[in-house]
Amino acid sequence: MALITTFATTPLVTVLYPLEYQKKIEAWKRGEIDWNGNNLRPDGGDGSLRKEKFQATSISKITVLLRLENLPGIFAFVDLLGARPVPKAKVHRSKASGTIDEEGHSSQEATLSATPAAPPKRLLTVHGERLMGLTQRTSAVMQVSELDELQQKDPVVNVFRTFGAFHNVAVSTSLSIAPEASFADVITSRASLQSSDLLLIPWTETGLVTEPEDPTQYSAENRFMSYQHNQFITSVLERSECSTAIMVNRGFGSNIERTITRTASFRSMRSRRATDTANIYNPISDPSHHIFFPYFGGIDDRVALRFVLQLATNINVTATIVQVIYSPGAVADPGLEIPAAAARPDLPRNLSQTHVPSVLQTDLASRSVSSLTAIADADSSFFQAMQDSLPRSLESRVLFETVHTSQPLHYMIAKAKTEVGMSTKNAGDLVILGRGLKDSKPFIRAELVDVLSSMGAPSGAGTETRKCLGDIAETCIVANIKASVMVFQAGGRSYEREAESSP
Repeated sequence: MALITTFATTPLVTVLYPLEYQKKIEAWKRGEIDWNGNNLRPDGGDGSLRKEKFQATSISKITVLLRLENLPGIFAFVDLLGARPVPKAKVHRSKASGTIDEEGHSSQEATLSATPAAPPKRLLTVHGERLMGLTQRTSAVMQVSELDELQQKDPVVNVFRTFGAFHNVAVSTSLSIAPEASFADVITSRASLQSSDLLLIPWTETGLVTEPEDPTQYSAENRFMSYQHNQFITSVLERSECSTAIMVNRGFGSNIERTITRTASFRSMRSRRATDTANIYNPISDPSHHIFFPYFGGIDDRVALRFVLQLATNINVTATIVQVIYSPGAVADPGLEIPAAAARPDLPRNLSQTHVPSVLQTDLASRSVSSLTAIADADSSFFQAMQDSLPRSLESRVLFETVHTSQPLHYMIAKAKTEVGMSTKNAGDLVILGRGLKDSKPFIRAELVDVLSSMGAPSGAGTETRKCLGDIAETCIVANIKASVMVFQAGGRSYEREAESSP
């Protein structure tokens, strides 16, 4: 029996699961076709190779950390990835021609909707994880025992569910009560359990890992100098098994932070009492977003580039993608001088000299010129391939550029100031950056020292923030660019795919 089973297994599997069926299953798992064999990637029309390059790492499952202070930015970002359907006008039951189904659609509407015009897009799935700190008090222990009831009543969880219901996003939620030291384990384990393609962590507004009971008691200067929060972000980036995005929000999804604000004085408070009216926030008249992505190369930048193109499929998104190539022999541009950064309440001040970035030459010495050249050539080839495979529907909204410069950070800041923050009425702009710590670039660190000194902030955002987000992200944060910053780290299947193609 053992011999018969051994020799009969392969022929039986071949008969039951022929090669065509196996290929169909693989294409269905990748999201290229539905179960009936219909193509789910109709865009392009120039052959399968063009479409596969663009759709290779499409993100459809996201795990996000839910915090009350970060909900506006989270909603705006998730809305970019969701495909909101165009609503159809309803017909009164008594005035519709034909029969009416249970949902109020006439038989004529059902016939029109059944026509195979365009296959439906794969629905975005977002899991929201709510973290609450566990203390030694009896009330906290009681909360753990009543976790199910607490999850049903939590206002943040309920608001997130409502958002998904009205924005064509499939959502799931869970609430976890754990010690703060275990928050990174909880959120990364949840992302792994959900088989997420992306883990989104919004940067704190108060400097705390947990939500404060009284936010007015905490200064905005703690936003980047909180050791506990920086350790939490670092642990998440180290333990995450999928791609991870850290979002430092500066008015994304609203125009509140980008408008001129008045400081309160005794006279203004008196005048306000005379006309005690509520502040009115007008709706956003321009729902568009502009994305600026400087491509420096490396695995993080490659996966981030694919993600930028996925965001650009939203009709309200435009993107400028610039390949920044470091050329030591290029002539310095005098127009790239950086003015001193404006004072901001959320940046640390009067830091010690220990926070000034140090220049290390060990990484540069450990790599030969030939290896660095091979890596640069591979990065350029990938950039060119993505540019060539851009679908026609995105050509009017996405701009590719390439620049050779001996001052990559200077150029990035100057270019960003002309790309983002130009419209005060839109829904907020975004600068996306690769974290790049796995692909060290010593020339970036050497220029960072000069850039921070020129901006009057030699210590930058602090040593711990620099370790979390990287040198390039710190430059954008300190430079007071009027846009939110998202730092992208590749992981999971996306990282493995790009790592296999790297030299």
